[in-house]
Amino acid sequence: PHQEIRPAAARPAVPLCQMADEPPPAAAAAAATAAASDVVGFAYQPEMLLHRGPRNHHPEKPERLTAVLGVLQAGGLLEQCVQLPARSATDEELLRVHTAEHLKHVAAATQAVADSPDDRSLQEPHGVDAIYYHASTERAARAAAGCVLQATERVLCGECRTAFALVRPPGHHAEADEAIGFCFYNSVARHSPNPDPDANLSLDPDPD
Repeated sequence: PHQEIRPAAARPAVPLCQMADEPPPAAAAAAATAAASDVVGFAYQPEMLLHRGPRNHHPEKPERLTAVLGVLQAGGLLEQCVQLPARSATDEELLRVHTAEHLKHVAAATQAVADSPDDRSLQEPHGVDAIYYHASTERAARAAAGCVLQATERVLCGECRTAFALVRPPGHHAEADEAIGFCFYNSVARHSPNPDPDANLSLDPDPD
């Protein structure tokens, strides 16, 4: 099991940007900006490891995350980050990118595998080495999308200077009405609802 990641004591997180009638005092705003200027957020949820295919050689597997997580921990890099609160993407957020039919399909395909866990035709509807479904696919995909949204929102709101979301299953290939390329929910296409117009945002959905 991996160690718990705790916020760095020397790097307090700045409160999330909130809708307010009055802007914060200049001194408080300056202090918040200074505090956030050195904060690196880290978004990760163990639920993403539950999504696993029926074949160990499949390239999209939990070990993709655990290998990276192990390197980050061994190098002491996670101790320099602030763990962002975990959350899953909501229907409202996903429907900004996907059709309602797509959300229903992913949920139904996931439930079908949960009901018949030995049925390879349900696990691999498009054949070997293609996209697959697991009893926890929908849960893992929402967790992954939630991590990306959380990291993006914290940067745009000014709470973090930058943020890293370590996620799977991936999402950047998913179409509005189709899961494709091992991806179910396209979190990269989902933008923050209240972005800072002066923020500089760069998303790298597939660094390898």
